[in-house]
Amino acid sequence: MADRLGVTVTTCNSAPYIGATLAALAAQSRPPDEVVVHDAASVDDTLAIVKRWEAMLPLRLVASSTPTSAGESRNRAMRALTTELVTIVDHDDFFAPDHLATLQNHHGGPNVVVSSRALLWTPGESLRPLEEAWRLKDPPEGHQLEALFAQNWIYGAVLADRQ
Repeated sequence: MADRLGVTVTTCNSAPYIGATLAALAAQSRPPDEVVVHDAASVDDTLAIVKRWEAMLPLRLVASSTPTSAGESRNRAMRALTTELVTIVDHDDFFAPDHLATLQNHHGGPNVVVSSRALLWTPGESLRPLEEAWRLKDPPEGHQLEALFAQNWIYGAVLADRQ
């Protein structure tokens, strides 16, 4: 059985964008097994919009009564997920319909991180971006998919094991 894939979404006063983000998740060819939305005390219609998607997505809303940082929102959403694989989405991200399938197809198993941004890891050190990746030229026709995984063309998407 394939690992279950969960998506975290962070919001705060995201009413103009969150509907399109959740629609893109609902339209995935490989649907998410779980979506956790953490809201950092929105005062607009964000929560009402998110709740409308509960019937169309395996969605759980975790709302803070006080504002939280983006990092704390991501951490709270990640802790609420129960899936083996996790990916992070911001409130204004939009994905092509095969985005989650592509990430999962490139996932090689435990201790593997899939990212569309070039990263460098040295044992005993943190992951860090390869700055020279930003200076690469536009990919030639027919090689855009490889470029998506080498550069941040659409979104700095990441898929990783919970471990």
